[in-house]
Amino acid sequence: KQTYMSVSANHGIERILDDSPIPEKNSKDWELYSVQNQYFYNILTVKVTSGKAKVIVNQHASTLDGKSVWREFCDHYEHSSIVSMNKASYFERISSMRISDGYKGGPSKFLNDFENLITEMEASTSESVSDSDKVGFLTAAIMGHDGFKAAKASLDTNALMNKTETTYHGMLQVLYNVCPQKPTPRQAKINKFDKFSHKKKPPADTKTND
Repeated sequence: KQTYMSVSANHGIERILDDSPIPEKNSKDWELYSVQNQYFYNILTVKVTSGKAKVIVNQHASTLDGKSVWREFCDHYEHSSIVSMNKASYFERISSMRISDGYKGGPSKFLNDFENLITEMEASTSESVSDSDKVGFLTAAIMGHDGFKAAKASLDTNALMNKTETTYHGMLQVLYNVCPQKPTPRQAKINKFDKFSHKKKPPADTKTND
């Protein structure tokens, strides 16, 4: 982009690349603008030889509209750059997710947070993460957690015996199933009552007759 900005400045046609308004047709400035616009288009036909940029240039061959070509360049490549940076940021966050015994909300909450991050990434980048990548990320995220070791070993054994790949949603379902269930409020009260009722009571005072 900077190269084309320099070229336009050297040739005195900066307004083709910046946000300057297009002169009204048949105005005094229109003829000069048209010459500058077509001149920049001709520069692009020489400099751009392949890829999406070449497609954009060719789409304006009938109008020789260099300014429109430039606008489409900016829309396409600047958007692609933002998407790439956004995608890299999500990959970094997902790659760094690791469950620990002290994870707030427990294993079930961790799996839910992982799912949400994957969904958020796909919606933000408008790209789907492959099933194998999801499985890979999730495997790394739960590695070393004792509560998931047996379930993961069972998944691996099943995949090996049946010569199939473990699916992301299948893996999630198995892991959710082995997560410890939180008691309902009513059950929590019962458990609390049982806990105190089973405490050893101190011996009652005994009176002796003289």
